[in-house]
Amino acid sequence: MKFVDLKCPNCGGRLIKNDDSLKCESCEAVFAIDYDESDVEYEKIKLQKMQIDREEKTVNEKQSNTKFSLIIFVFLFVLIAGPVTFLIFQRVAINTINNEINSNENEDWDEELIIDYNVSGDDVKKMLDEFIESGRIVEMNIDECAYWDKKGAARYYDKTDAVFDSAYLIKDIPNTKPFQSNRLVIIYKVTWNNENFGEQICYDAVYFEGLSVNPNGGIISDFDGMTIDRSDAAWGWSMAYSFEEWDQCYRENVTALGGNVEKIE
Repeated sequence: MKFVDLKCPNCGGRLIKNDDSLKCESCEAVFAIDYDESDVEYEKIKLQKMQIDREEKTVNEKQSNTKFSLIIFVFLFVLIAGPVTFLIFQRVAINTINNEINSNENEDWDEELIIDYNVSGDDVKKMLDEFIESGRIVEMNIDECAYWDKKGAARYYDKTDAVFDSAYLIKDIPNTKPFQSNRLVIIYKVTWNNENFGEQICYDAVYFEGLSVNPNGGIISDFDGMTIDRSDAAWGWSMAYSFEEWDQCYRENVTALGGNVEKIE
């Protein structure tokens, strides 16, 4: 799997995925996503469309065959049984066709409800290394910040490393849509460095949401890691990029969601 660093061509800020577009966190510019045939997402979309087309074709063929058979049968029956019996049978045939169409529509609706967002900790463990690496790429994209000292002077720090600290699966998050009802949060130990003032050790978190169970094993995710809008308790300026205290990082990124928390060992 290849991870790509997405930056805004206007200001160099980080681009975040927003449905079928990309939005810059800094200047809020919006860019359309132009998939090509080499993109994994393009292949997934193409396969899904092919599957839907096949299913629709099968349903249409079944309906056409059913209608044709009924028409032939009705025609022969009219020649034998007469007008009165024909009217009775016509009503039965129409009801049969309508019931079959409604049944197919209900089957399609059931397929849309198959998505299972009840991800377990064991499901996450199987792919945790991939989530850690994807989150680290997001974390390392934030490579500079300014710290205002007590005298009001800005001290600029460069990020030198982000090391995995811990991971948490939050489930049954209240007041959210089904695809937002779970979240995997990964906390990193972040090292900032200033040539004159040395190193500053902080903590930050990257989260993944919309995780669903893969019927063939594991979980389904787009690996689109994101960071929260940090409070003033985070270390740094108004565009703070990490927390000086681990406890504060945990509170804002994990317990603040109000769901059931499971630490992934």
